[in-house]
Amino acid sequence: MENVINKLAEIETGTARILEEAGAKKIDLAQELEEKIRLFDREQDAQTTEKLESIRSDCQKKMEQELSDLRSRTSRIISYMDETYQTKHDVLADEIVKQILT
Repeated sequence: MENVINKLAEIETGTARILEEAGAKKIDLAQELEEKIRLFDREQDAQTTEKLESIRSDCQKKMEQELSDLRSRTSRIISYMDETYQTKHDVLADEIVKQILT
């Protein structure tokens, strides 16, 4: 009978040790998982920041190109209007006066 009690005590001690080891391993795994999550978050933040900077840069380049194109078109239109005014000023003025008088 004493043998059985001793065996049961050994089993109980072994079980307690296994549970303690499992608890410690669970804590280690939780810490490892937490570190992996932090690393993943940092990587994602870096990738997101890089992508946003790329998009911002592309948008800035596109805006500058569109602004340059707009300035160029505006300059051509102003040059054309100035040339038209210089060459046809008298004719245009005469037509305006005629329209006002009729």
